[in-house]
Amino acid sequence: MFQDFFARSELLILPLVSLGIFFVTFMLVLTHVVFGLRKKELLTHVSMLPLDDEDEAHFRVEGEEAAS
Repeated sequence: MFQDFFARSELLILPLVSLGIFFVTFMLVLTHVVFGLRKKELLTHVSMLPLDDEDEAHFRVEGEEAAS
C-alpha cells in the first residue's frame, strides 16, 4: 500500500537533490583543504587565526579601553 503512495509522489526528488548539494559542497571543501592549503605560510597563518590578537580592536566596544 505505501509503495503505491511513494510511487506517485513528486516530492521524492527533493532528498536526492539535497544529497547532491551536500556531496558537491563536501567535495569542494575537501578539495580546498587538500589542494588549497599546500603552501606552508598559508597553512601556518590559517592555523594561528584563533590565537591571533592583531585584530582585537575590531571586537572592542567603542570608547572602551583595552585591557592590558
